[in-house]
Amino acid sequence: MKHEALTHKIHNFFLQDDVSRATAGKKETKTVKKNKMQRRYLLESMRKLRYKFIQETKIPVSYTTFTRYKPFFVLSPNLSNRETCCKKHGNIEFKYTTLKNLSIVKSKDLEEFIKNNVCDIQKRECMYSECKCHLKEETTVYDFSECNLDDEVSWLEWTVQTIEYQKENKNKTTKRMAKIIKSGTLRHLIVEFKKELVEFSPLLQYISPI
Repeated sequence: MKHEALTHKIHNFFLQDDVSRATAGKKETKTVKKNKMQRRYLLESMRKLRYKFIQETKIPVSYTTFTRYKPFFVLSPNLSNRETCCKKHGNIEFKYTTLKNLSIVKSKDLEEFIKNNVCDIQKRECMYSECKCHLKEETTVYDFSECNLDDEVSWLEWTVQTIEYQKENKNKTTKRMAKIIKSGTLRHLIVEFKKELVEFSPLLQYISPI
């Protein structure tokens, strides 16, 4: 296959909705050589996507070539990247930290907790809670031996607040992210944590070097 045709095929492959997801935020853009494009985030690791590309196109492309012709605005999600870590992800981290401080969970961080408590992090059905053994028995995941589920606890949470201000003698409003302290029973915190865990877990599959 000619070089230009291969480049075009790889480029278009990365723009498929089953390969990368689009973003809509004004700040979710990337500019290279004055070419400004809306960012897209990969839905699988590059190695898995290369295999998918070969299966779909029957073109035996090398990993190096495949990565070279990926559009510059198609990026791999990264939990440490503030721009790709939404408030929901920050909030589940806060909840995990509180549970860890109470010695209810033992893993050093949230990522390790998930990896230790699913049967296979590489399997989609495990990370989407679709397999029969997607989480180990609750007694091995949480330690409630030294706590009372009705105790009052506090944790941090990101929330969107409406801020009023004046500009040119006119009242205006803007929305800003703010960190607040929330309180509730330990039972409520655990219920909320488990609920958010189901939404958060699939993202770990996509954290892979490009």
